[in-house]
Amino acid sequence: TQSAAGGVCRRRACTDADGGRSNQGRTRILAGVKCLRMPVLFHSSSVQIKLDLRISMHMDKHEIIEILAADIAAISESKRLALEKAKSATRAQIASLDNAWSETERKHQTYMKEATSESWSRSLVAIHKERQAKYEDTRSNLLAHLSEFPVDIGLLSMDFEEIRRILDTIDSEISRYEPTLAVKRRQLEHVGDYGGGESDKWHAEILRFVEKNPSIFLWLEKLNTICDDVAVIFDWNAYVAYRVDERISPAAHLPEPMKSDGIGFEHACLAVLIQTGWEGRLTKSFGDQGVDIIARKNNRSVAIQCKNYTSRIGNGAVQEVHAEKAFYETDFAIVVSPSGFTESAIQLANKLNALLVDPASLDVLENIL
Repeated sequence: TQSAAGGVCRRRACTDADGGRSNQGRTRILAGVKCLRMPVLFHSSSVQIKLDLRISMHMDKHEIIEILAADIAAISESKRLALEKAKSATRAQIASLDNAWSETERKHQTYMKEATSESWSRSLVAIHKERQAKYEDTRSNLLAHLSEFPVDIGLLSMDFEEIRRILDTIDSEISRYEPTLAVKRRQLEHVGDYGGGESDKWHAEILRFVEKNPSIFLWLEKLNTICDDVAVIFDWNAYVAYRVDERISPAAHLPEPMKSDGIGFEHACLAVLIQTGWEGRLTKSFGDQGVDIIARKNNRSVAIQCKNYTSRIGNGAVQEVHAEKAFYETDFAIVVSPSGFTESAIQLANKLNALLVDPASLDVLENIL
């Protein structure tokens, strides 16, 4: 029984306080990702210790580093306490074993005095020697294990300056591609019919940017190496993806309407409407009956088609927007173009009660209506 107890003690001590990177020594710090359903590039299994979920994607790099530093200190203290607990348990096991052996010695002396024959005495001596051998073997194992404990686990450390430098570099890389990413977001993201954002394609594009950009991918590997060295897991891939989503605005880097592509022109027109108090959204880029913007203000609703052509707009656009007005059940149908309209388009618009305007008129659209 004493030997078995000693074995249990040794296994616990090895698990809790070996000072190395055992399963119990690894720590996972989880990060919530704001609306980003993306696979994690870097993930480690066999993690059992979890800290409270304080690190959020909403935190900047300075706050994250401060919390990582605090958690590293907490991990170090937990390991130190576990080591001391394991040492104390082993010492207590040795003391208990010694006390039990002292009692065995006392009983042996008593039994020897009560022995009534030489054969009985020899039998008692043999049993006693066998027990003594087990006692000495168990005690020797416990003492050997106690000597294997590190004197002090020591404090874990992370190169926080290196982490800060890498995050700054990643931010610079995001800034480098900000205009391209803004165009991609305008192309891939839109507001749904019920006000919610439909962003799956945009999020997939963020993931592609993170995975395919060689510099960002390299820096992510370095960040994970730094964390692996101290057995801390943090989802840096998700953090960088969130940083892209947070920093890239659909309205960022909008070109002048006259210099814009079709999608950029739609965003430019929508931005003007929003600035003047309209609530509006872009429709999908396909299957949308041709309309580009649906907007509302003061119980008035408009269906707008944006045409950024170099030539004048003809009858087709007027016919389309008139049909769109009926389809979306809006109060007004509008075609916006910087290049003007043909005479026949103007006549048809008058007949169908559609409005033909240039981009500058959007500033005073409510007055025009």
